[in-house]
Amino acid sequence: MKRKSLSSMYPAAGASAFAFAYVAIPMAMLVSVRLTDTGAFMLIFLMVVVWSGDIFAYFVGKSIGTRKMSPRISPKKTWEGRCRVPVRKCRFRNIAVSLFDSNQPVPADLPPPRAPVV
Repeated sequence: MKRKSLSSMYPAAGASAFAFAYVAIPMAMLVSVRLTDTGAFMLIFLMVVVWSGDIFAYFVGKSIGTRKMSPRISPKKTWEGRCRVPVRKCRFRNIAVSLFDSNQPVPADLPPPRAPVV
């Protein structure tokens, strides 16, 4: 085995420690959320909110996206799709909360119901 210089080993060790913490800490938090009373619902809800944002970003980027985010890594991602994701996630969350929680009023960012046109 060849010995490498310490100047190249320290950055590699730091990157390995960061990668371990980057994966281990969120996984530990997911386990701790799952162990609560409503943990399974909370995790499924989290995944559905993230997926809805990704799907919405795909369709927004496909329809109005012009500026590519990083063409070498992911050639079809656009800034327009990325910028609309937080709006979609907040709206999806508010709609889901109003559907599942009967004590929660309808969120203010939803349009008021329209009267039927006669």
